[in-house]
Amino acid sequence: MTAKTQSTSRAARSGLPPNTGSGTSPLLPKHLAELFVSPRSFFSGRPALEHSPAVLLVGWFYGMANAIERVAMELLRSELGRPRPAWEILRPFVAEQWAGFWLWVLVSGALGGIFLWWVGGWWYHLRLRWSGARDPDKRLARLTLVYSSFVFAGPAVIAAIIQTLVYSNYATAYAAGEWFSLVLTLFLFWS
Repeated sequence: MTAKTQSTSRAARSGLPPNTGSGTSPLLPKHLAELFVSPRSFFSGRPALEHSPAVLLVGWFYGMANAIERVAMELLRSELGRPRPAWEILRPFVAEQWAGFWLWVLVSGALGGIFLWWVGGWWYHLRLRWSGARDPDKRLARLTLVYSSFVFAGPAVIAAIIQTLVYSNYATAYAAGEWFSLVLTLFLFWS
């Protein structure tokens, strides 16, 4: 059995896309620039989109961006006087120290990435079928969703890293509400 066949077989058992081993990584700067500036070129060129480490990393970024958004939503609920009881217990650990924040984001992000791949990919494939696409490829639908989600997830995680360097904790960064929110909203619409 060849290495490529073993990789494909392993990927089929795990449900992850196979590592094609050919083409260049979609995470190279030139491909990322295409993804953000010219998505048509990115997806039509398909620079080894099925490269498993890249898919896992991009999916993880999506999950981390969602975890960061959940923390922001809980802080907003607290500001409005409607905090959830569980949040009041977690707040000192998650919002008031960076170590707890990043532990929460990294773990929740991994779970969110799995959710994106399985449930989000299934839903995206179903929407393609409802839109009239005839027998769309399930794996390609998942890959399209994962990489297009990176357009807003990547900048959101990078913004959180910058905030980590600038502010004493996430609650302080959230309260400052700098330009990060506006920029991230633009990326969300662009994606």
